[in-house]
Amino acid sequence: MKTKILIASLLINALFIAAFVYSYNRAAGQIKKSVDSIRAQMDADRASSNLKYDRLANIEIGLKKVFPLALEDYQYSAYAAMLYEAEIISGISWQTLAALAYFEDRFRTWRASDSGALGLMQIKPETAKEQFSKLYIKKHYLKFEDFSLFEPALNAILSALYLKENYDLTGGNMKTALILYNAGRIKRPQISKDFADSVLSWAEKL
Repeated sequence: MKTKILIASLLINALFIAAFVYSYNRAAGQIKKSVDSIRAQMDADRASSNLKYDRLANIEIGLKKVFPLALEDYQYSAYAAMLYEAEIISGISWQTLAALAYFEDRFRTWRASDSGALGLMQIKPETAKEQFSKLYIKKHYLKFEDFSLFEPALNAILSALYLKENYDLTGGNMKTALILYNAGRIKRPQISKDFADSVLSWAEKL
């Protein structure tokens, strides 16, 4: 009888040990997966950060090379960052956006045209407000004001989105999209064609 009780006790202990080992191994496996996932994400973030840094550096180099006197030396990195973000959000290349900003008003951020266009890429408030409402439709606490267009980063994003809208409307024809961007409601077909040709020509140099 004692032998049976001892055997039963040993079997129960063995089962507890087996269950513990199984639970431990399972938990250890889950922890390992979590650690591996975190490491993979860290590696991906590091790689993404390096790619972004390289991208920003290349944009800054391009701006300095093609537009060496357009900005103060300390401004190039800031403009590179603005163009990078506008490219990411809109899908329009930074080269096109840089050339557009240069030919609209030589990268100046505070100018207002006779037709009412404002800021870095000379976009009209009513046009910018429409793009703003699409971009920030869920952020009701954000309010658009005309003077917001003198903030170059926001101006670049809204202008890039408007150019992308024209690009899509023209079936992917960037020259026609630039003509529409530049002409607005004023019918200046030849002037706008020359403008579009200049933008595209300089974009290729970047």
